[in-house]
Amino acid sequence: MRIVLLLLLAAATAFPQKLSFGLKAGHPFEDVFKSGITLGSVLSPSSGRYAIGPTLELHLPYRTSVELDLLYRPAQSGVSGSSLLSKITASEWRIPLLLKYRLRDGLVTPFAAAGPALRRFTGVANASGGGSAGVAAAAGLEGKFAIIRLSGELRYTRWGSASFSSLVSGLARLDQNQVEALVGITF
Repeated sequence: MRIVLLLLLAAATAFPQKLSFGLKAGHPFEDVFKSGITLGSVLSPSSGRYAIGPTLELHLPYRTSVELDLLYRPAQSGVSGSSLLSKITASEWRIPLLLKYRLRDGLVTPFAAAGPALRRFTGVANASGGGSAGVAAAAGLEGKFAIIRLSGELRYTRWGSASFSSLVSGLARLDQNQVEALVGITF
């Protein structure tokens, strides 16, 4: 009975909290694929240099919140030295779930965030790739202006899996470390 009461109390405290939504966009500093030589083929990564997607944030007490993002990024790697296929293309979808803590209250607030992240590839051409899990950490600044919140952050993600099965090269290697600068606008 105590567990049920605790769950009801926890649910009741979550209801009056603010829910915000918006858009995040940014610039990744690393490519999705690693360059290399595999079975006589040279892999040259050339993925898109942008990430974009919706964000949802549940504001909790004590300057904390939970943020869920769905970030899209095109992924591509050219293959030379192979007579079969010339490139690997896919769409990378990243879904980080971050616990965010604001260091103080104010008009401009520094924050830190961390949590698990999932990665999934879709629209895979000339390869077969599933997904992987990882851990993301971020630090940045957030400003409140009337009903709009603007944020800028530097985010690091470490992925657990580093392989992508390819018809061309046997096994293309994914970059396990990703760093990106993101800008967000939420309402």
